[in-house]
Amino acid sequence: MTYATLFSIPVLLFAGIIYDLFGRNVTVSLMFAIGALATIMPPLVAPNVPLYVCAKIVFGSSIVPLMMNPFINDYVKVQFRGKAMGLQSFGMVVGNLVSVAGVFTLTKSMAD
Repeated sequence: MTYATLFSIPVLLFAGIIYDLFGRNVTVSLMFAIGALATIMPPLVAPNVPLYVCAKIVFGSSIVPLMMNPFINDYVKVQFRGKAMGLQSFGMVVGNLVSVAGVFTLTKSMAD
């Protein structure tokens, strides 16, 4: 995931330009499609380590533009955009905590 993070930094820098060039709907749809293909790749290329790492890098890079809160500019008034972005970030943190703490613990206890 280190390689994915390092590759995602330039993607993050150019994500705003990508949104301006192609529009938000097209970019989000494209990133979801790329992320879906990158999710399918690891089981297919698992013995081949370079392709597996490439799939992780592509997946990580497809998630970065989606985490930039692309539709807040369209649906939230200017004075409430900071709160909306904070609420969305808070939701991502809570979702990660629930998935790691709750679902992982639940599946681990079921496996024992």
